Amino acid sequence: MRKIDRTGEIGIMFNGLRATIIEYRHCDDIDVRFENGEYVSNRRYQEFKRGSIRCPLIVKSIEDYAQVTNVNINPAVSFLMDAEDLPLLGNNYWCKEASGCISHGAPCTKLHRIIMRAKPDEVVDHINHDPTDNRKQNLRLCKQANNTCNQQIRSDNTSGYKGVGWRKDMQKWGAHIGFERKPIHLGYFDTPEEAAIAYNAAAIKYHGEYAHLNEI
Repeated sequence: MRKIDRTGEIGIMFNGLRATIIEYRHCDDIDVRFENGEYVSNRRYQEFKRGSIRCPLIVKSIEDYAQVTNVNINPAVSFLMDAEDLPLLGNNYWCKEASGCISHGAPCTKLHRIIMRAKPDEVVDHINHDPTDNRKQNLRLCKQANNTCNQQIRSDNTSGYKGVGWRKDMQKWGAHIGFERKPIHLGYFDTPEEAAIAYNAAAIKYHGEYAHLNEI
């Protein structure tokens, strides 16, 4: 009989209720116990494996937040959220979208929007750019323009810096930034690092707290 790692509090959300894992007998056999003392038998867990009940979510408490893992997806999907928001998970099948956001249902209901109680015209920004980190300290309500300011470098960027591109006709590195839907030219430079410094200064000026700065 193999005991699980007991580091921190480990449990599951099973049919919308918080539970504690007791032990594994083998990889597909598990006993769990709800906080109110009720047990879920191995037979009940096998009903989940056949798809007749909702997927349980493994929950590991870390200080004042929780790491949640959907154990019925290969590879497993893990995300972070505040412990106090765990009841918001309900009895839903949470998965990761192509964008990295955690959601359930069709059309997709995104976890970060539920946590922030976002209105239809509000955008929720992940401050650290990790869409699986849904702790409230990493989320903020904003406008689409603010969210765009905080976006990371584009995949087709060849300079390695946001807002910096090579001008073949000038044989220089150009720096530019957008503000209020208008492009602003910041000048031409001999090195991409100089252009990135110019972009950072402009980002602080125009984008404020939403500025995503280049690491130089």
